[in-house]
Amino acid sequence: MKSAIALFLVLGIAMSGCIEEKSTSGIFTKTDNTEEKTIGIEGGNIFFLEYHVYTDFPENAVNNEINITITEVSSYPEKEGIKFMDVYHFEPDGINFAKPVKIGINYDSEEIPENISDEDIKLFMYQSGKWNEIEDSQPVGSYVAGYVSHFCFIASGYSLQYVPNPDVTGERNSSDNDNHSAVWTFEVPVKIREYEYGLSDIPEPFTDYVIEAYIAWDPQPYVRFYQLYFHYNGNEAEKWIYGCDWLERDKNYCHPQEFFFRENTPYYIANEEDYPVADAKGCIYVGELAPNFLDENLDGMHGLRIAHVQQEFKENDGMSEIEKAGIIKEMREYTEEYFEGWTVTVRAVS
Repeated sequence: MKSAIALFLVLGIAMSGCIEEKSTSGIFTKTDNTEEKTIGIEGGNIFFLEYHVYTDFPENAVNNEINITITEVSSYPEKEGIKFMDVYHFEPDGINFAKPVKIGINYDSEEIPENISDEDIKLFMYQSGKWNEIEDSQPVGSYVAGYVSHFCFIASGYSLQYVPNPDVTGERNSSDNDNHSAVWTFEVPVKIREYEYGLSDIPEPFTDYVIEAYIAWDPQPYVRFYQLYFHYNGNEAEKWIYGCDWLERDKNYCHPQEFFFRENTPYYIANEEDYPVADAKGCIYVGELAPNFLDENLDGMHGLRIAHVQQEFKENDGMSEIEKAGIIKEMREYTEEYFEGWTVTVRAVS
């Protein structure tokens, strides 16, 4: 497997020149949702508009201190076959960076249609009177990220060329190992999501931030149990830290352990009253994140929580929002790299 500490993905660079803003009058409408921050030759990661946008400047990308402005756009030219999610004006226009600058626009994966794959989610730059895809831009955690050589109008969006869901009912067969029950077999990717929860009405209020790997699918008819086979697809599982906060992972009391789900080993999940085998690994997952806390977007789906990393932030710990965002970014990138390319073969037995 790759290094446990996530590396930046090698993304494409938009090299074409940006049109001047004066030629966009009447085409783009900016909102009052704008924010300006300063970057210098030392570079750095900056979040804008309550973490909806970020820029990551390498050292010496600019040769002097400049002001960066991000403004949300409410109306803009459409692009055939593309559904735009968010559009922003990145300024200043007309400056070519000495090194590629990474940008990211936040998006909600639960709002993406089920038949849209990660490969369909991209960044687009408006230049020469049309939208052009930023080559190799792609989802990175909860952001769509890519590299650019200059600023302009930039949008996140996805292709409307839907890929149909697999018709798992057409793969029905029987198996002697399942007492001649009906079996549906299909494959699902390991996905990543994040959430937070906590308590505010106690002497020491806290918030737990969680990055979680999971699998989920629409319930299969009359299912008795599911058999799962994990496939690392060349991204071998390293040892996992269980039971420790992210910032404690290097402490001597946090011992890495062999990852629970091993490749090519059958695992079973079922209703508690109908486990198919004595060593079943858990109950069918129906959207519960933590006790009394449901993910409404997944409620009712079947699946399994695989693993997570988390960090507790205390209200009075003196940590800035930028520091917290950096820690969450580390957790997100670590989890994304760990499970990159993983899939699970699911056998639904009814």
